[in-house]
Amino acid sequence: MKDGMVTVILGGELDLLCREFLSEHLMRVAASEPQRLVFDMAGVRFVDCDAARALANTGRFLPYGSRPVIRNPRPAVRRLFQLTGLDAYCVLEEGGHEHLRS
Repeated sequence: MKDGMVTVILGGELDLLCREFLSEHLMRVAASEPQRLVFDMAGVRFVDCDAARALANTGRFLPYGSRPVIRNPRPAVRRLFQLTGLDAYCVLEEGGHEHLRS
């Protein structure tokens, strides 16, 4: 953690097979009480709804008004967050540009 910010680099496929591992890792991250939480998703090829929900819900561990950042999601991953409405609970960031949904 640097200056209260935690960056988690994810890769591969976030699906049923990694649910337990992802959940355990997110709980360890939450225990560190980050001020800002960034998920670097550039290496993620697929994310299912449960994994996307778990990432978006990490906002409850952040200071009031803060949302987790989903950085560099591939188009299919971005679309899942948008179609499910989970983009309202996080910040989609690509190439340094934030895409906020209010």
